[in-house]
Amino acid sequence: MKKRITTYLLAATLAAGVFAGPVMAEEAATEAAVAQVESEIAADDGVAVAETEGAAAAEKQPASVTGDGKYAAYYPSMEQSIEQSLLQLSQMTDEQMEQYKQSNDSSVSILFNTWDQVREELGAFESVDSYTVDESDNIITFDLATNYSDVVEGSKVTVEYKVDMKNQTSSANWDVKYPLSKSIREAGLNTLLGLGTVFVVLIFLSFLIGQIHWIPDLIYGKKKEKEAAEKAAPAAVASAPAAEEAPEAEEEVDDLELVAVISAAIAAYEGTASTDGFVVRSIRKSRRGSRWSNS
Repeated sequence: MKKRITTYLLAATLAAGVFAGPVMAEEAATEAAVAQVESEIAADDGVAVAETEGAAAAEKQPASVTGDGKYAAYYPSMEQSIEQSLLQLSQMTDEQMEQYKQSNDSSVSILFNTWDQVREELGAFESVDSYTVDESDNIITFDLATNYSDVVEGSKVTVEYKVDMKNQTSSANWDVKYPLSKSIREAGLNTLLGLGTVFVVLIFLSFLIGQIHWIPDLIYGKKKEKEAAEKAAPAAVASAPAAEEAPEAEEEVDDLELVAVISAAIAAYEGTASTDGFVVRSIRKSRRGSRWSNS
């Protein structure tokens, strides 16, 4: 009965520390409570002794103990309380988790936020296979080898549960070690994902570089159009005089024909058969009209 009552006391203080803030009793208060329990047990009969031995047999003893060992007598009871706390954590609803995650008590908020990061991966708490204890400066650290429902077969889930007896706080951390096959598979997937990302980026860069030629093409294309327009303007100006010279050439041809006709007419008038005796040097248009005057 002694150990069972002590278990109830420690379970109550640990559960209160986890779910309602740090209300663990002081070391002196704990010793006083144990002393009171011992005095009550002294009045019990042999049946109470048998119940105590049965409760002690149900408790898990630590695989190893290091450190001060000041609270060594309470390790099994504290381990049972921790199991209850882990079970209650895994059974909490989303609404309850959000409520405790926003707690004003930093230790409670940190604990529930830490569990919230792994609870979907681990699932429900099942049991503790074994545990070790290290105690130093009133800080008791439990390393528990646990079982959870949703972990991959062959994985090892270790819960590091710290109880600060002086500051009346507790904290927990979950460490999952997967089997080598899962680690290799995840490493392969990560490698393929990384290589695939690199190739996609390289292909995109190649396409982008291949399209860069459009920039100089646009720039130089406009420049060439401007130069072509500038060259076309002088050509148009040069073609204009040529067009003006064409009538002059035609006029010159007409003047030669007119000279030949006039020469033939003068030769006929003079009664000569040849036009060698005179030369028509210029032809001017008469201002008096086109009447012939006969003398």
